Amino acid sequence: MEPFVAIAASVLPQILRHLAGAGGQAQHDAVAQAVTGIVQSVTRASDPDAARQKIASDPNAEAELRVRLSELASSLDDAQRTANATADNNALQDLEQRITAQLGNLSQQVDAAKQAQLRATDESARQAEDASTARSTLAQIASPSSPSVLAAPILSLVVVLGFFGALAFIISGRFDPTSDTAKLQIVNIVIGALTAGFATVLNFWLGSSQGSKNKDLANFSLQHIQALQAGRAQAAARVGADTEAPSPAAPKAPPASPATPPPAVVPAFVPSPSAPPAAPVVQARAPVAGAPSASTADKDAAFQACVALVLKNEGGFVDDPDDPGGATNMGITIGTLRAWRGQPVTVEDVRTLSQQEARAIYRANYWNPLKCDELPLGVDMVVFDFGVNAGIRRSAMTLQQVVGVAQDGIIGPETLAAVAKSAPAEVVDRFGTARLAYYKALRDWPEFGKGWTDREAESQSEARALMSQSVATA
Repeated sequence: MEPFVAIAASVLPQILRHLAGAGGQAQHDAVAQAVTGIVQSVTRASDPDAARQKIASDPNAEAELRVRLSELASSLDDAQRTANATADNNALQDLEQRITAQLGNLSQQVDAAKQAQLRATDESARQAEDASTARSTLAQIASPSSPSVLAAPILSLVVVLGFFGALAFIISGRFDPTSDTAKLQIVNIVIGALTAGFATVLNFWLGSSQGSKNKDLANFSLQHIQALQAGRAQAAARVGADTEAPSPAAPKAPPASPATPPPAVVPAFVPSPSAPPAAPVVQARAPVAGAPSASTADKDAAFQACVALVLKNEGGFVDDPDDPGGATNMGITIGTLRAWRGQPVTVEDVRTLSQQEARAIYRANYWNPLKCDELPLGVDMVVFDFGVNAGIRRSAMTLQQVVGVAQDGIIGPETLAAVAKSAPAEVVDRFGTARLAYYKALRDWPEFGKGWTDREAESQSEARALMSQSVATA
């Protein structure tokens, strides 16, 4: 391990996580170089031993090094979150493309089924039309005005007259069966045909038990076939109507404030009645895109003004057995202090926590991730205070909601550009409204609503004071 990196790890062990998690040798070397540069800059020493002695003998240098390393770690975390968000977006786009392809295939299958059903419907309609045409033809033939209506009586009369004429001829004795064998065969054939024709005429006009039964069965079969055809036609019509995709209803506009709170629970607090400490005088920061960045002294003065309000509201040392966070001092829990120092801590360590270290923790854990150095005066106050109270992600999303950008919980160039285009006073007012709406959606509002409202009002008042001060010094 490089000596300057080892010095940095002794002050802020979390920095090793970024070195170990680097995506490649080049990224690892870049992080190590940045860490080395910070250590050399703070200690003003190019020799590792001299730098180590400077850290050991100068608590202020150690605190400054921890802050600088925390800022580097925060920027690396932001870069990692951005990379993860990009990867997630790519995965979502790939999933969307696959879903679109599947929907296209399903649409084709639905269209094919619809076309097949339409063809079946057309075939059923054609068959029904053919049956209707056949019935119409039979009805026309059976009509009294049709010439063909006389065909059956005439043919029946011919058959009957032929049958009885042949019978009379045979009975009259004018035919000798023994005279000519060939003629006898012809007469037998004619008589057989006339007999069959006569029987057919009798069945046609008078009917028989078997003939009536066959006619009834034929009628029943015809009615059943017609009913089936009608049922298939109706079913096809219903299927065709069902396959038509309905027009989607227009989506409703989202509510202005969340209907349900996020999983994170805002901790309860009771504002101290004591007057807040005097805020340092802060020079104005230009809230427009492309303006020169504020000096380090101006940024530190803005942070000191904002953290003073937070320290007042968070109160002093508390060790409540019912508090799952454990011992707390100036809003810093024992778990937060343990993670900050990178080593086990005791309740006594929390009790003796200095304001200087508490301010360093607030700067590294809240001020820097929320990009408060790049926010206009007043806006940084409300964003920072709400971030401490409800979490940096909730505060960032609230600011993004106010300025009208995507609410991803990460304050980046797009959010900062939108803030720069807005009037700081308007952003502060709208942020306060959104903050109260968030509180009111929480189930603990009836119990802690007054304290939350007082804290929001005080944050608004301090923010306006900072804005007025910046205007006066501009």
